[in-house]
Amino acid sequence: MIPAAVSGAMVIALIGWFATLFVIGRSNLNSRRKRILLIASWIPWLMLALGAPIISGIVSLSEAANTGGAMTMGMLVSVLVSRRLAPRE
Repeated sequence: MIPAAVSGAMVIALIGWFATLFVIGRSNLNSRRKRILLIASWIPWLMLALGAPIISGIVSLSEAANTGGAMTMGMLVSVLVSRRLAPRE
């Protein structure tokens, strides 16, 4: 089971990432650049969210890497699926 501190950190990361997505989506950038920024913006939020539990010793580095990797793969799959479902420009 995931510790409560890690669950809270994931929620904060997801909220921050969704806020970042909102800002990127409303920008005047082309769609290719927006997709690149969507994926790249997740990594800093993930590091911020999992950094505190690692430093405080609640979560080991390997457990945080597994959790972060799983969440990152889920994000990539969602971006790829949404790209396939989006209308072509």
